[in-house]
Amino acid sequence: MFAKLFIVCALAVVALAREYPAGVYPAVCPNYPFCEPGILARFTPDGMPIPEWVYNPSILPVAPADPNVAAARQYPADFIVCALAAVALAREYPAGLFPAVCPNYPFCEPGIVAKYTPEGMPIPEWVYNPSILPVAPADPNVAPDREYPADVDPASCPNYPFCS
Repeated sequence: MFAKLFIVCALAVVALAREYPAGVYPAVCPNYPFCEPGILARFTPDGMPIPEWVYNPSILPVAPADPNVAAARQYPADFIVCALAAVALAREYPAGLFPAVCPNYPFCEPGIVAKYTPEGMPIPEWVYNPSILPVAPADPNVAPDREYPADVDPASCPNYPFCS
């Protein structure tokens, strides 16, 4: 009985399923083929809306015209002067010193250069001070090494000094 009901429901689903042609997104036109006129032209095939300014560029904001045309012509000359001043005032750093490590070169913090690589990467503190590295705890499942005198064989007397 349930098998027949399942087959009937499956056939109803297949028969009522809508097929959308390529380029029609179901969310844009859910009642296809009865769509709003021009709706398909306002969306991409993936359903993304196309901005209004693509069709109507007159809605884009326009910068007002500059009344000082002579000042606008002066801009390239000002730019060249500023660029030359920046090049002249640029600091030169020695080889192996990354500018971010010591921005006020030659007035650097003492020892700061030794804490960084030439590329500016910090060197970890444990490289200079290995005592700060964590030490693994002793394994409780491993018996500690015992010290035996030279004349005692560990195989014949494993419980030294209590040998029989």
